[in-house]
Amino acid sequence: RQHLPPLRGAQPADLTPPMNNSSSRGMLVMASSSILFSAMAIVIPFTRGVSTPIIVSARFVTGIAVILALGGIGLTRLKPVNLAWLVVRGVIGAISVYFFFRGIAKLGLGRGTVLNYTYPIFAALLAPLVVKEKLSWDVLAAALVSFTGIWLVLNPGSLTSVGVEDLFGLLGGVLSGGAVVAIKKLRETDSPS
Repeated sequence: RQHLPPLRGAQPADLTPPMNNSSSRGMLVMASSSILFSAMAIVIPFTRGVSTPIIVSARFVTGIAVILALGGIGLTRLKPVNLAWLVVRGVIGAISVYFFFRGIAKLGLGRGTVLNYTYPIFAALLAPLVVKEKLSWDVLAAALVSFTGIWLVLNPGSLTSVGVEDLFGLLGGVLSGGAVVAIKKLRETDSPS
């Protein structure tokens, strides 16, 4: 095998994107969010004696307190532009969290979480309607395969009934997908900074 000498002044190609402060901060926020959502899901089964609406309310009061504290110390901007979409996102998010918590309480941690974490499928299917993203054939194929997997989770070894609580858990995934699309819509006008 023949090796050619490098061109004068040529440097090896670095294919990794440059990291700036905003990218690092975004990755840290996303990683922290994932860890906190996982911790939240793990804690839910220990709240058996408490009603789901109370748990959801406590979660939102805590979230609002954290956001107000971050805004108060200047780490985030609290100046909404598109109030209608913020309300839509909040309502959809609240209902989806209710069904997420209910799914874990009624179906168990594994099954409830799996059903709620179907949200990327529904976000991909809803995005063309709200933010005018193109719906490609590969997304449709992935959705079909995913729905097959969901069916297998809901009915292992059976092709008949699906329980009401399973449907509520899946509805949580649909609504979480809607919340993700609402956030994407809000990026057009409202941006955290």
